[in-house]
Amino acid sequence: MQANYERIAEAFGCRGYLASSEEEVKKSVQSALAEKTRPSIINVFIEPSAGRVQQVNLFIFIYK
Repeated sequence: MQANYERIAEAFGCRGYLASSEEEVKKSVQSALAEKTRPSIINVFIEPSAGRVQQVNLFIFIYK
């Protein structure tokens, strides 16, 4: 299930963009930077099986 954060943003008066390819991300960023009257949200769908590196939460290591 995919969340439509761009539509939620629009419901609150922001400008919402949906991007699922590199080209769509580029166009969305350009449009968002050109928007001068309201905040913008870019919802980027990523490939779940992509070779991502696990994120490390430094807060856990600092305060143990």
